[in-house]
Amino acid sequence: MKVKTIITGLYEVNTYLVYNDPKNVFIIDPGADAEDIISELESNNLTPAAILFSHGHADHISALDGLLMHYQIPVRIMAEDAAWAFTPMNCFPGYEQIQKYPENLISTIKEGDEISAGDLTLKVLHTPGHTPGSVCFVADDGRAIFAGDTLFSGSIGRTDFPGGDWGAMAQSLKKLMHIPEDYCVYPGHGECTSIGKEKRTNQYCLHILRG
Repeated sequence: MKVKTIITGLYEVNTYLVYNDPKNVFIIDPGADAEDIISELESNNLTPAAILFSHGHADHISALDGLLMHYQIPVRIMAEDAAWAFTPMNCFPGYEQIQKYPENLISTIKEGDEISAGDLTLKVLHTPGHTPGSVCFVADDGRAIFAGDTLFSGSIGRTDFPGGDWGAMAQSLKKLMHIPEDYCVYPGHGECTSIGKEKRTNQYCLHILRG
């Protein structure tokens, strides 16, 4: 499995291009700077197959309009976040509201779904807490997890935004702690880490494990 990282937008979101086959590429969390994402795809002869959102916050979805002008590809998001992600409720300083709701392309995902592009399959893990519809995408073949804003290196996603819930986050972290320790964690912001490292050093994970 190959992973290319593009840092996008004011909040420096990690947008990931994930693939085995360059003709079947997942775009995960295209937060902004659609032209940079398109340039990276085209300069590496990569063909996107689907856009996946770990959650609906504007800093993770704002390149959608620009991408859909170039690629008519499916968009996947959890129903709990789709309900508000494309409305005026979803406003972050420095980000324009998504202007179109691409109803013909968007479909919702749920816990346990498997999404394939070529011979690469990602499994949906529902991890609410940062938002009600936050998910992680697990690549067992690549021994990796794309964690959105659920788990960071040394930290976790905030739970004080509208829809955030510390109790739900605690349960989500418990779920993540059952993933094998050697799985690489690709977070929504910041540097990559591993499940094992976070179990040993992340104060939030340690609190959950001790509890």
